[in-house]
Amino acid sequence: MNRVSERLFLWLLLALLPLSPAAWAEVDSSPDQQYLVKTWGADEGLPLTTVTDVAQTPEGFLWIGTLLNGLQRFDGVRFVGYGPINVPELRSMGIRRLMVDNSGLLWISTYGNVLVTWDQSGFQLAQTHAEADRPDRLLWSAPGRVVFVNADGRLLSGQKNRGMWDWQLTKIGGTTSRTLFVADANGRVWYRRSGTELGLWKDGVAKTFAPAGLEGQQIKTLAVDEQGRLWAGTEVALARWQGERFETMNPTNGEAQLNVKRIIPTGNNSSLWVEANGRMRRYSGQQWVAESRETSPETVVHFDGPYRLAGGWWRTTDQTDRCRDYGYATTDRGTVLWVFCEPARNRWFCHGFVE
Repeated sequence: MNRVSERLFLWLLLALLPLSPAAWAEVDSSPDQQYLVKTWGADEGLPLTTVTDVAQTPEGFLWIGTLLNGLQRFDGVRFVGYGPINVPELRSMGIRRLMVDNSGLLWISTYGNVLVTWDQSGFQLAQTHAEADRPDRLLWSAPGRVVFVNADGRLLSGQKNRGMWDWQLTKIGGTTSRTLFVADANGRVWYRRSGTELGLWKDGVAKTFAPAGLEGQQIKTLAVDEQGRLWAGTEVALARWQGERFETMNPTNGEAQLNVKRIIPTGNNSSLWVEANGRMRRYSGQQWVAESRETSPETVVHFDGPYRLAGGWWRTTDQTDRCRDYGYATTDRGTVLWVFCEPARNRWFCHGFVE
């Protein structure tokens, strides 16, 4: 019988490499670039379970959220587990999301429908919420203030008063669970309103406008770099917000026009990975400085399934139980993947590898 491998890969780098969604891209192709790779799994103390999220706090701890075995903390040598027995605030062994704010505070969203924080003083219960109100992504933070976007697209803003968190949920008209939200250094939340318009939310007030500098252009994506500056990608340009208007910032060593599909901040000197014109390249100082190595995709040649799983793990916003169809997908390279289908979006997702 196939067994899903729930092993956690911890990359111990011999050079400082910022963690980012573009970590798969080729950063330095020089032959003397060396890395030490070690695999940590059940034999090294990580519980044999699904890993749901990973985050790192400034102390150097690596935090691993799991579906059935609570929260795990890794200090480079050993794993320490936390669950409702030794941390009652968690209320569940299932961890949904792990997020670290600008002060280094760890935010833990659990399947017990609570939001818990951790710092050197310990764990604190910050919020309890309904299933549909769970925080999904941290947008912005400042001392005593934080803004999340929920799974359904609503904004959850919190402010700490006398040691307690006060919370407010905001539904912005015209936004959905698929709306892309970003927040700049001043806590202003930006989002795509339509092809040529942006939305801006600040202190509970939202407005829609066509930004100067992008007249007639279709805004495809937004991002905020490590300095908190807003970037936009259109069908012809990469642009940066300059206070009252966008300024085109296309690289001087590349094409005159860029059909930008995706912008990914790297955390390294505010450089960006930009997917444009069918290529993924690193951008810094208005120059292309690196390009990802091309890899040929794997093709699924055999599929076993589907196997329908249920039991209350997944629910819709109206609390209706859902099921998922899983299956084993074998590729032309012999890799076996544990995949599931999301019928509402007609998309397949990879949940893990099979040994």
